[in-house]
Amino acid sequence: MVNAVSKILKYLEDSGLKAGEKIPAERKLATTLGLSRSSLREAIKSLNVSGFIETHLGDGSYIRAKTPSPPVLKPDFADFNERPQYCFDVLEIRKALEGNAAFDAALNATILERRAIKTAFENLMQATSNNDPILEAKYDAEFHLSIVQASHNKVLYFMYRQLFEILQSAIGNFLKSFYPSETENGLPEQHQAIFNAIMEQDAEAARDAALAHTQSIIKIMHQSYEE
Repeated sequence: MVNAVSKILKYLEDSGLKAGEKIPAERKLATTLGLSRSSLREAIKSLNVSGFIETHLGDGSYIRAKTPSPPVLKPDFADFNERPQYCFDVLEIRKALEGNAAFDAALNATILERRAIKTAFENLMQATSNNDPILEAKYDAEFHLSIVQASHNKVLYFMYRQLFEILQSAIGNFLKSFYPSETENGLPEQHQAIFNAIMEQDAEAARDAALAHTQSIIKIMHQSYEE
């Protein structure tokens, strides 16, 4: 099935189809790619799960028009959003994983994945310039999720999809609590550095930028709690 998935992804990259457009019918696509119908169906299912394709029953399959809305894993404790410590918990996970994800994304991202990262980054920059903390938190989380997806680490991507709501909430609380103004926070420059390194396929720089971003947030949080 891995070969079938690779063939479909290459076809989508080479075909010129854009996000939101319908891919060819199953019979035609199977013939074009030299795949059996059963292999094609399994590959389509896999791409649905990973978020590249969206299938509408009775209508066909489409290239995802936006970052998929991930399934939500609800925290087990009711006061999650009121606990200051949970931001540190989230950051510890991010510190351990996002540097390597950015490194791998710089090396492995496909054309479609680079487009997704670019879209998420542009949405984030627009929300930042509009001083919209709610949208900024949403697109910040989507930006990092798109990088994790492009790393091609399926286990890491699954974890981030499950934790998406928690990640978005943690970013929102951080923006509200620790950053008084956009001119002081340094977030746009940090995100720009991550984005540039991935687009330039500079894996070392991408990893360093992602780690510096997380370390900066941790430092500010610790300083705030000590005051």
